Amino acid sequence: MRIAFLTEQPISNEEELQRSFSGISFGMFRELTSYGHEVTVVAAIQPGLRGGMMRTVLGGLGRTVYRGQNMKTIYHPVILDDFAACAQRRLAGEAFDLLFTHSTLVTAHLQTTTPIVIWRGAHYAALKSGYRGYQNLPPVVETWAHQQETEAMNRAAINIFAADSACESAHEVYGIPRDKLKVIPYGANLHPAPTAASVLRNIADKPTDGTMNFLFFGVDWYRKGGDRVITALNRLAASGRRVHLDIVGINEAPTDMAKGFTVQVHGYLNKSIPADFKLMNEILKRTHFLVHPARGEAFGVVLCEAFACGIPAAVTPVDGLPTIVDDGVNGVVIKEPFDAAEFTARMVKVFDTPGEYQRMAQAALRKYEVRLNWRTAIQEFLATVEPIASEYRRKRTGGQLISFAVPTR
Repeated sequence: MRIAFLTEQPISNEEELQRSFSGISFGMFRELTSYGHEVTVVAAIQPGLRGGMMRTVLGGLGRTVYRGQNMKTIYHPVILDDFAACAQRRLAGEAFDLLFTHSTLVTAHLQTTTPIVIWRGAHYAALKSGYRGYQNLPPVVETWAHQQETEAMNRAAINIFAADSACESAHEVYGIPRDKLKVIPYGANLHPAPTAASVLRNIADKPTDGTMNFLFFGVDWYRKGGDRVITALNRLAASGRRVHLDIVGINEAPTDMAKGFTVQVHGYLNKSIPADFKLMNEILKRTHFLVHPARGEAFGVVLCEAFACGIPAAVTPVDGLPTIVDDGVNGVVIKEPFDAAEFTARMVKVFDTPGEYQRMAQAALRKYEVRLNWRTAIQEFLATVEPIASEYRRKRTGGQLISFAVPTR
């Protein structure tokens, strides 16, 4: 298959692809090309002069009429027209079997006969409660946002979501037919991932009667619950436990409130840099639990990566996190709003019950092996889009049916 990946992101090389979308696109394309499919990145799709002028006008309105409110100009119909026009220019003269994207901005107004496939974490309605960038919008901007989501999802041949909650609300909020909706979770972005044998050895060798090692991973300290982690570990340490926290992703974490436990801040680690990847693996090897008490999280690829290393997770039941974590099986789910007392009680029980931590860690690895890896995800993706591409090719070639089998390796 020839697949065009449409994005507004400025991606010009493999390193930028690895950094964008939390490495999700890189993981997808790496697996797709291993099956012999061709992926062409059509990047930097942006509004032109007309869209730029509209953004300037809307910015002025935001400063004068809608004081202090988030104008989110990208949702305006004129700007969406410009996104589509840019995409059409970039696609001119090319023949693809599928147009694939994570973004509804570039496809909401795109006029094409080529099937569009959207695979993403969440839509606007699912993001606005937990992500501050989608909050405090004037009613007119909310109307634009909902309209572009409706147009893009109806225009798509299939809408794939990484999380069950976003998929269900796409039907409930936007009325998208269920036969145009599909859930396929993302995979872990560890290249290479550790072998199952090495992970199982590490689980067996990791002591649970000494220091409890926790990991917080994320750039958005507040949304991902960094402050909640400090509060919870303060309580756990006050109960008499030895506690250590590694923080990855943020260079200056506000850890001055940490009492009675040790903290090491590693900053942003780029997995495409060998030294950073090595340090990341060292941190993961010693970690007992990933702590992710997010206020909003469309999916959470870092949890897939933790599971690949046999590390269970402590999370809140928001957005896409319940798709990954099964409470009491491969992690613990703490009620929202996050309850530090419940977290402490659950951790003490896991560490004090003989064999419980090892059982939970092994279950995390199994969830990764069965569901949260790119091989499984892309096989399911290909099984979903193959009939769509085949039918399109049949029409384009005047009735000759061409099928795309998913090869086995």
